[in-house]
Amino acid sequence: EFAPSTARFIEVSDNDADRLAARLVQETVRETHGIDCDIVLLPQKSTNWHRLWLGSTADLPDAPPTPQGNETEGYGLGVDSAGALIAAESDAGLFYGAETLIQLLEQSQREKTGVPGMVVTDWPMFGWRARYFDGSQYAGSIVLTRANLEREIKLLARYKLNWLCFDAYHLVPFKSFPACADANTLSLADWEYLVELAHRYHVTLVPSLQSFAQMYEVIWKCDEGKPYREATAPGLLCPSRPENIKFLQGLYRDLISVFKYSPVLGIGCSETGMQWQKKYCPRCSERIAHGETEQDIYYKHVRGCVQAVDAAAKEAGRPVRPMMW
Repeated sequence: EFAPSTARFIEVSDNDADRLAARLVQETVRETHGIDCDIVLLPQKSTNWHRLWLGSTADLPDAPPTPQGNETEGYGLGVDSAGALIAAESDAGLFYGAETLIQLLEQSQREKTGVPGMVVTDWPMFGWRARYFDGSQYAGSIVLTRANLEREIKLLARYKLNWLCFDAYHLVPFKSFPACADANTLSLADWEYLVELAHRYHVTLVPSLQSFAQMYEVIWKCDEGKPYREATAPGLLCPSRPENIKFLQGLYRDLISVFKYSPVLGIGCSETGMQWQKKYCPRCSERIAHGETEQDIYYKHVRGCVQAVDAAAKEAGRPVRPMMW
């Protein structure tokens, strides 16, 4: 086993991402065992060479095996009496290896033992490992503060979850429709900070926007939202107004711009029966009178939302896929 109290060096490959992992290990050793270790930078030998050594000597041992075919996020971790070495072929892999080492150091402190000798080869079974929450359920609470979202991102990273997917409602400021912002809306600067922080911690913030029902916070709390409403169904965006798809495209473009690392954008098109309850506005009633069904109206709206995401992504100049809720 390795006694963390003997640690003196943290050697790490010299790039921004790996230096962050080293600082997290350095902070943990200080908190758990009261040891201050110097960080020593190792020349980066290639783009897929990532190493972190926590040890009592400055001699870098042979690297443990890394998973073949799972290089994107996999890592190897070897522990012996001289220290612990993490090897990976990506900065994400090194980061996750550091998170495992951090948990071992915390366990060592709790159990007042050394870190057991071991060789670990680890990689994720799933590429997307997510937590989801409905933002409207937490509006006005501590959950939706910049400080708590920062804590949430770091906690997800600790347990190797790499997506935080949330229904955005009016919690993100819309450049194309600022009228819906209120005291619960975080600032653009807050979201830009959180997006970059999450990226450094290998977490992607994935926004979703209700685009049919549950649009109350966006278009029903301000006079500017009246042109987009289904007047007989509070909370619903009217699917029979062609201009509404252009309206949604603007909102999608705003979200794609802010959440610049997300490969998908959630489009919420749920709870049609609960919202409509056979009380259609004149436009929807006319369509039904001419032979369309609720399903026809709904299907065409969903298709419009998908096309709006495609158009917004094209405007942003990067590929973003619609994710259906």
